[in-house]
Amino acid sequence: MTTSPENTSAAIAAPVEAIDVNGLNDENAYTVWTDDDAQAFNDVLMHPALVNGPMPELLEGFITGAVISPFNGLADELLSALFEVHDMDWPTLDEAVRTPLAALTQKRMDAILDGLDQEMTAQQTKTLLPDEAYFVPLLTDWKQVGVDLAEEAKADAASTEPAEATAPAESTTTDLPRMAELWARGMALAYSMLEEGHWQLLDKRERKELPRLCAPIEKLHAEGKAAITNERQRLKLFDDSMANIGALYMLSQKLYERMAVTPAPISKAVVPGRNDPCSCGSGQKYKKCCGA
Repeated sequence: MTTSPENTSAAIAAPVEAIDVNGLNDENAYTVWTDDDAQAFNDVLMHPALVNGPMPELLEGFITGAVISPFNGLADELLSALFEVHDMDWPTLDEAVRTPLAALTQKRMDAILDGLDQEMTAQQTKTLLPDEAYFVPLLTDWKQVGVDLAEEAKADAASTEPAEATAPAESTTTDLPRMAELWARGMALAYSMLEEGHWQLLDKRERKELPRLCAPIEKLHAEGKAAITNERQRLKLFDDSMANIGALYMLSQKLYERMAVTPAPISKAVVPGRNDPCSCGSGQKYKKCCGA
């Protein structure tokens, strides 16, 4: 299953019932990630205090990996784990950075989760939702950004006096990180941090399926001799990675169900994760029930 709205729409057989955004009731409401949210997300990650922190694409992959895996926690916990990898102490960061980033990360987690839920429902019921109801990764084509910057530099140089004109640094266009590699690295990092006990709940067939589904993601961000340098191969791996997200998400949903019925050691009371079944027994997710 692919997660792009265009492919999703094409894959749904007619007849398709179109649904107006404003017509969704509370039970089916979803989180819409706006252009303003995306701009604020990038702006806060470009803050001087986070100069050694994760780039937006890596954080997006990390968030996605957490959402489509048996991660049981909120944005603050997720960011604390990621910033530790970058040798940064999340709790001691400037509050002016932590507060907006935690809020935006939580909203992004909700938007990805709701997008995947909406897509699965749409495929099952043959309904067509607006594009913003589906999950689409936040990726910036940094290579193209480099090309654009070089062109701007050329234009600026041409408009100045010859003595002041300077040639743009063409090498920057090839030195910039590729968006999909950073995204895939974040995805793999999120999966590597999960507790081994979660995967023990998979059956034999599912344990064989998991490495196959993760293979394109692993290949996409490989380094050294294993690195993919061919642009067409890289694009194919990214498409395969996106196509596997739905299956990985379905695996995580099975794990959530099994985690809810698997006896656990006696310990202090723990509040359910936002995406876990609510402890009241309603059958709804905690975030849409007692955690609302």
